[in-house]
Amino acid sequence: MSRAPTKSVSVEDILEWVMGVANPQRSQRYQEMKTAATEYYQVLENAKALPEQLAELEKRLDE
Repeated sequence: MSRAPTKSVSVEDILEWVMGVANPQRSQRYQEMKTAATEYYQVLENAKALPEQLAELEKRLDE
């Protein structure tokens, strides 16, 4: 088993990377943040977003 730094990673990542759990269950908060990040990057890639959309997505990610 390889050792990975665990200071700033989620419990799910520790389960997967350090403990070798193949499919750890992800928390609701993790899923929300993943969705917000995905939307944020889609908006950036499209480059057609209004500044208000970017600001709202940045706010969600900051939470």
